[in-house]
Amino acid sequence: MYTTSDLIKKLANLQSSGDQYFQKGLFPSYRFHHHLPYLRKDNNIFFTASIIFILQNLLHHLSSGDRKIVSGIIEKGVGCYPFYQNKNGLMTYNFWQNHPIKHFPNGYFMSKLKHFVIPDDIDDTALIYLTNNPTKEDLHWLKLKLSQHANLSDRMNLSCPVKYRHLKVYSTFFGKNMPIQFDFCALCNLMYLAFKYDLQINKHDEDTLFFLNQVLQSNDHLNQPFHVAPNYGKSTLILYHAARLCESFDHPALQTMRRKILIDLPHMAGLVKNNSEDQLLVAIAQLKMGQKPLPIQQPEIENVPVPYFFAGMLNAYEGWLARKLAPNSWFHLYYHCRAYYWCLMLEYEVLRQQKLPSGIS
Repeated sequence: MYTTSDLIKKLANLQSSGDQYFQKGLFPSYRFHHHLPYLRKDNNIFFTASIIFILQNLLHHLSSGDRKIVSGIIEKGVGCYPFYQNKNGLMTYNFWQNHPIKHFPNGYFMSKLKHFVIPDDIDDTALIYLTNNPTKEDLHWLKLKLSQHANLSDRMNLSCPVKYRHLKVYSTFFGKNMPIQFDFCALCNLMYLAFKYDLQINKHDEDTLFFLNQVLQSNDHLNQPFHVAPNYGKSTLILYHAARLCESFDHPALQTMRRKILIDLPHMAGLVKNNSEDQLLVAIAQLKMGQKPLPIQQPEIENVPVPYFFAGMLNAYEGWLARKLAPNSWFHLYYHCRAYYWCLMLEYEVLRQQKLPSGIS
């Protein structure tokens, strides 16, 4: 097993120093297809912002030497954010570069057509706000912006289970022409933002928290994860994000979520004991929730592309056939970042050292 310092050095070595594919400070990632010979370098901001988010939360647990290295990693990564800010200068962010626009980077077809330019989204926006000290004015503006694109603002989510369609939940994308979509994991990141900065809870927040609770209570995260998290689509990722939110805040709406997570995690740990990547996510979630995880295996991440999330190529279409085919992996592009998995290993190792010696059983 690697030490904390070993893992931090791996992260530092994987951070780009700048080349034709990845700007300085970015963590290289790749998109690929499970069934076709398709692999492209992908300079998205999602993995870099996700890594910075984890590292910032671990900083106070590190030695002074490791903290210095990690602070340097964070500073370089944050320096990439302006490339991904809204193309018109608004305070939202895109998965891909907006300055200049580089959608489907290094692609041969979709990168050439404006039809495939995606709008800014709540997930990347939340992660960047969480890691970049936004002003009160920016936060207030974002709350208004989110409400304008929430479910029932002018359209209804037609892709989620029918029982959720009446809720004024925040939608994943800010674009005017994008269908309304709920993603459990992205919404966890957004509510993390609301709680961290003590933003006023409105009807959209209340319905979003209700949605998160109902997904867990009804076991939709276990039985139909794609339909409640169409960009993550895995039960382990849903529980990881839920645990991360519930560990950090004590809002009353999170108490029932917390109780359900504590029930589900040991069961999930047994189901994924032969999958090292899912095992790692569950182990981190258990540590966050005060449970002792099963011993984990080292994920095979050096040469094997391990997907963390995916883009559903049919998610932007509302027709019945598109909705029927959307969960099929033939219509997904998967995203992989080696550095992100080393960061998860670092998160696990730091939490293990902090929590297990205290006598957790």
